Amino acid sequence: MDKISLVCNLSQCYFSKLFKKETGLNFINYLNSKKISKAKELLVSTDEPINNIAINLGFEDCGYFIRVFKKSENITPKKYRDLHIKNSSI
Repeated sequence: MDKISLVCNLSQCYFSKLFKKETGLNFINYLNSKKISKAKELLVSTDEPINNIAINLGFEDCGYFIRVFKKSENITPKKYRDLHIKNSSI
């Protein structure tokens, strides 16, 4: 968020307030929802390791990625992949 608020020439605090006012979400939740959406696509369409997907989406820690994914989808990335690959091969 540092870089985005800097590009917008706003303080982080003011950027956060404006972003939440406009979207109804705080910036981190919005960004994570976009990342999880992309992760879901990649989990089903590639055989890329989950660790690589996490890193490529900007999560420095795979464990944090898994926690964010599970909180969002109520399932781990591995189970999500397994479930969707099984269903697509039926």
